Amino acid sequence: MLLFSLGAFTLLLLSLAFLLFPFLKSILTVPHYVAAQELQLSRDFHASIFLNDALDSHIFSDLLIGKIQSSHETIQAAIYSIDSQEIRDELYAAANRGIQVSLVLDYRKHSQHAQLFLDPPENFRIIEVNTDSSYLSQYMHHKFVVFDGEMEDSTVLTGAWNWTILQEMLDPTFVLETQDPEVVSVYVEEFWRLAEGMNGTKKFGDDAYKPFARKLLYNDCFVEIWFAPGITKNSIKQRILDLIETSRKEIRIMVWRFTDGDIARALRRQAEKGIRITLIADDYNVHLRDSAFRTFDHLFDHENIDIITDAKRDISLSQGQVSSDLNSFLHHHTMIVDSELVLFGTNNWSERGAFQNDENMIVTDNDLIVQEFEKSFFYHFEALTSN
Repeated sequence: MLLFSLGAFTLLLLSLAFLLFPFLKSILTVPHYVAAQELQLSRDFHASIFLNDALDSHIFSDLLIGKIQSSHETIQAAIYSIDSQEIRDELYAAANRGIQVSLVLDYRKHSQHAQLFLDPPENFRIIEVNTDSSYLSQYMHHKFVVFDGEMEDSTVLTGAWNWTILQEMLDPTFVLETQDPEVVSVYVEEFWRLAEGMNGTKKFGDDAYKPFARKLLYNDCFVEIWFAPGITKNSIKQRILDLIETSRKEIRIMVWRFTDGDIARALRRQAEKGIRITLIADDYNVHLRDSAFRTFDHLFDHENIDIITDAKRDISLSQGQVSSDLNSFLHHHTMIVDSELVLFGTNNWSERGAFQNDENMIVTDNDLIVQEFEKSFFYHFEALTSN
């Protein structure tokens, strides 16, 4: 009986290996990523970037509330964290006037969101993901919302801003707004994946899912849209590594959480080639045990690498409602390469951010977007290095 069981088990393993071999071979041998769709478009790309570099800002909530109030049919959002009662009230008001409001939220924030979203109206729906304990290592880490996704004048807002009061007031971050239909459609696809239970590594069960979702070639620029999780070289992480490797003069980085050793090594290799690298990092995360700045500190010890933390950032607010000992977070995951292109998104530079979480990232050489992120970089650089 034992021999029979072992034989049956071996046969089962061989059968599984045979069935999975084509899949495993495909993900392990793909040398580079391939976009799910590449489009040549005979128009310019139009988008706006909003940055809350100055303290005590309300720029994001004003933008979001204006979009909620002007929506016509649907509001579809995937947001990691919300605590703003003002935004909640506007979403409820939209639902009460007939707008279908749907929020994808991460189960880890259940207590916070359950307290916020009491007595929701009829057209208001919450979809929680990662409720299964086997997926506790994964985060639904998106921060995007689509307005009227099926209409011609649809809009997407995406960025690294959680819909929380303190993050908008204290934590430097960004939001991109665009009505470009090709960009909007990509985020609509991601929303429906999440809403239908295909989140985190479950996405690999969706044949239509590819981390490199779109490559859009406009008259004036290109735009790449990426999602996580990825697989091996078909991932956000590999795109970051490749952009580092192609740099010719300088790399400017603003980063909240950075633990990835491969990215640290790639930066060191470029520094040794004479590329100037400047990192503005969040001071809290810099000192954590698994921080790349601690684990791989020797890699950053080079004359062409400068590391600046945001420890000097002034956190006093004009309204005086926040205690003076609150530490502001530099909530960026942004890299500017040779002042020619920029990479920005929700993903921390970590294995989880690349291979487990739901994340999104954009790469573009659009002049206006690159310039806005560079202005933000220099704003913080000058403020943190003065005196």
